[in-house]
Amino acid sequence: MQWAIVAGHDFFFHTRKGSFSVNLLSAPKVPDLSLHSGKMLTVKMPNILLNATNSKDRYFCGVFDLKQLAPTGLDMDVKNHVAAVFREEDSSSLPYMVHHVILLWCEEGLHAHLEIMEQLMMPPGCTIWAGLGPGGRGWQLPAEAGLPFGGPGRTLLGLQVHHYSPSSTWGLRDSSGLSFLLADRLRPHDAGLLTVIGAGPWSGSLGLPDLPPGRAHYTAPQVLAPFSCTREWNAEELTVFSVYHHAHSLSISMSLEVVRGSQKVGSVRQEKRFDFDSQAFEMTSGSMKLRRGDELLLTCNEKKMSRTSPTKWGDLFDDEMCVISMTVYPAQVMSQVWFAEEGLVWCDGASHLWHNYSVSKISLLSSPPCMARGSLISSEALDLLDALAVNKTSLPPKFPKQLSQALSVASAVPVSLLLMTGLSLMLSPNPGAFDM
Repeated sequence: MQWAIVAGHDFFFHTRKGSFSVNLLSAPKVPDLSLHSGKMLTVKMPNILLNATNSKDRYFCGVFDLKQLAPTGLDMDVKNHVAAVFREEDSSSLPYMVHHVILLWCEEGLHAHLEIMEQLMMPPGCTIWAGLGPGGRGWQLPAEAGLPFGGPGRTLLGLQVHHYSPSSTWGLRDSSGLSFLLADRLRPHDAGLLTVIGAGPWSGSLGLPDLPPGRAHYTAPQVLAPFSCTREWNAEELTVFSVYHHAHSLSISMSLEVVRGSQKVGSVRQEKRFDFDSQAFEMTSGSMKLRRGDELLLTCNEKKMSRTSPTKWGDLFDDEMCVISMTVYPAQVMSQVWFAEEGLVWCDGASHLWHNYSVSKISLLSSPPCMARGSLISSEALDLLDALAVNKTSLPPKFPKQLSQALSVASAVPVSLLLMTGLSLMLSPNPGAFDM
C-alpha cells in the first residue's frame, strides 16, 4: 500500500509519502523479543550542506565510530545483534528525495569518525552491508536471527546517502540516517544479505547493453547465480525471511526464480508490478528455504521506453538498475553475484570470483502452477479476525464469490472504504508456501 499527500494523483515525486505491506496469506512468525527491551543506536549525517550543483544527484558518504556513538552500557568491541532497523529522515530536506541509504563496514585506520566525503560512491576500504531504498521505512528481523553489529572489523560504520532533486535545486542541509535496535542478547543465527545484481554501477563498463529508446517492452539479459557459486554456501539450507527489489523509474517488474536440478521451484517474491516509490523489504513466512547448490535466475523487465536516447545502467536516478536482495540466515561469505557480461558473473566471496553460466535450458523450464491453499473465508479465518477484535463483514448475496473472497481477505477494513478507495486485491501464489 502506498500513500502520498499531494494535490495531484500521480505517484512520482512527493515529499510526504510512505508505504507499508501486509502478508495476507501467511504472516511471519511473531518475534518473542520485545522491541522495547533492547538499546537504540542512531547514526545520522551531521547536518551536511547540500550545496549548489548542476547535477540532479548528490552522493555523500559519512564514516562513524560506533564506539563513540554507543549509549552507556553498550560494548561495541564485542558482537551485538540488530533486531530492527528504522529510517530517520530530516524534514528540512524534504524538497529533495533521499533516493537510498546504504550501510558499509569500513576498515579501521583508513577513516576518521564523522569524516564526510562528497560525490563518492564507495569510500576506500569499505564494503556494502545493508541498505534501504525509496519507500523503505526499515525492517524487523525474526527472533532467531540478528544482523551482526560491532565486534572485530565492525566498529567503523559507513553511511552513503543519495539525494535527488528533479529541478537540480540545492542549498538545504540534511541529517538523514538510520536507527538500530539492538537485541538484549545474542540470537541463535547471524543474518546477512544475499544479493543478485543484474544491472547497477558496474554495468556501463562490463558489457550490459544500454536500454534502447522507443521500445514498448525490453527484457535485460537474464543473470544466473550458478551452481558453481552457490555450492560454496557454508550451510545445507538457508532460511529467507525478507526480500527486497531495487530498480529505478523505467523498471516494470523483476523476478528471482529458484532453479533446483532440472526444474524451477518458484520465485522468492511475487510482485506483479514494480513501483519505484514502494521499495520495502517484504517479509516471508519463514518457511522459504534455499538449498546449497540452488541456482538463482534474475529477470528484469523495463516498461515503454519513451526516452529518445539510450538509457545507461548505473547509480544515478536517470540511469536504471535491477537488484534483488534476500535477508537470510545463516549469513554467507558468498553473498553477492554481479553480472559481468552475458554468460559471465562475478561471485563475491567465492573461492574463485569469475563463473560462467548459461540460461538457454533454464529459460525453457516451466514455473510451478498457482495452487489454491486453504480458504480465505473459512471459519478458521473468521475466528482469527474475531480474536483480533475485527468485526466480520456481511456481504449481500448479489456480491460475486470472487469479490466476497477478496473482501473477506481485507475485512479488517470497512467495505465502504474499500469500494470508495478502489482497493483491489490479487491472489497470487504464496512465495513462502513451498520449501525451496
